Amino acid sequence: MRLSGKVVFENNIEIKEKILSAAPLVKNIYQQADNPVFEVFYLEEAKATIADFSGNPPKEYSL
Repeated sequence: MRLSGKVVFENNIEIKEKILSAAPLVKNIYQQADNPVFEVFYLEEAKATIADFSGNPPKEYSL
């Protein structure tokens, strides 16, 4: 799978807190929402391309 699009960084502390509470592994790594290393982003105008080794052409999806 290949994802492409425009990366938008999100610095909303409430979103970061929700991510930490929903994902124990992420909380274990970053500890707190205000950790400067903890970055949250999403893709705008995203496209996904799924390819395999079957010989069929890749499938593209707009997200």
